[in-house]
Amino acid sequence: MTPAAPAAPNPMVQRIQFEKSVPKELLSLIQKLQKNYPFFSEMEGMEVGQFLKLCERENFASGSKVFKEGEYGNEFYLVISGEIIINVGDKEVARMKPGMVFGEMALLDNAKRTASAVAAEPSLLFSISRTILHSKMPTFGNKNMESIARQLSEKLRDANETIRMMQRQLNVVKEKVKKLQILQS
Repeated sequence: MTPAAPAAPNPMVQRIQFEKSVPKELLSLIQKLQKNYPFFSEMEGMEVGQFLKLCERENFASGSKVFKEGEYGNEFYLVISGEIIINVGDKEVARMKPGMVFGEMALLDNAKRTASAVAAEPSLLFSISRTILHSKMPTFGNKNMESIARQLSEKLRDANETIRMMQRQLNVVKEKVKKLQILQS
């Protein structure tokens, strides 16, 4: 007689065991992250705990570079406190506040950074590399990549709106130049 395969762990039992084994302060933090930060909203408490264990805590002084445009990126960042300015060239394009993630494209590919990130004030960031995330949390996959895709989609919509606004401004300037040329001739 062949022994039966072990039963798959019951997610409800795992959650209860996790909640009993975690200090109340950490459990409270995990629940706060799930409630207030879109990145964590799709994760189970146990997954948030695992994720946080894998993160590096990084402190940045005001004016410190987190990463530079054109560098290869392997990590993405979660702002815990402070504020990070995202620049493309010398133009500020976004400000990342607590709970926001940036550099998330590094989880998808091994391409060069398309922007620079600089601390606007003393900031605490959690970072995690693609390599560590995929090797230590292989189940992270679909659920959280969907969350990242939603955030990237939101950023793309914002960028498209900025482009539309700049196009309108450019058209106004072109009209003024045209009128000026007519007046000068």
